[in-house]
Amino acid sequence: QCLPRGASAVPLANKHIELVFDALLNPNNLEILRGILPAAAEDGSHVAVSCLPERVNARQWVNELVRVGRAGLILVTSQLTAEQHLRLQEAALPVVLIDPVNRMDESLASVGASNWQGGVSAVQHLVELGHRRIAMLRGYACLADDARYHGYLAALKRLRPRAFLIE
Repeated sequence: QCLPRGASAVPLANKHIELVFDALLNPNNLEILRGILPAAAEDGSHVAVSCLPERVNARQWVNELVRVGRAGLILVTSQLTAEQHLRLQEAALPVVLIDPVNRMDESLASVGASNWQGGVSAVQHLVELGHRRIAMLRGYACLADDARYHGYLAALKRLRPRAFLIE
């Protein structure tokens, strides 16, 4: 059986998984929760939901996860630090990142939105509506924003290769 990169060979049936959010401000978090809970229940797994404080002692955090018997973690839009990653590896806790906002080690499994294609699709949709002057306002510096921006640029260059782009 082939496993996704970073996935554990131990089945998660009857296991306790920690679903960790970096904040509860994103409305998409509820959709993620709506997807994870039924899937875990179907698999016989249990999900604990928590928020990771901005300044957390990585060693204490991981020790607590091990102490309470977590089988693995799902981290949502978290900026997993190198120290946190190291401590999780030492504890042999499987981790899956959802929409990570910083570059991660390829040993970590991750699931992300198709942000680049989103940038392309947004431009194509606006062009189909007849718009010709299309600008993009950028958010904070992160992989998701960068990917959307590069999709936006790719679509503009394809539609108007000689257009002057202001960055």
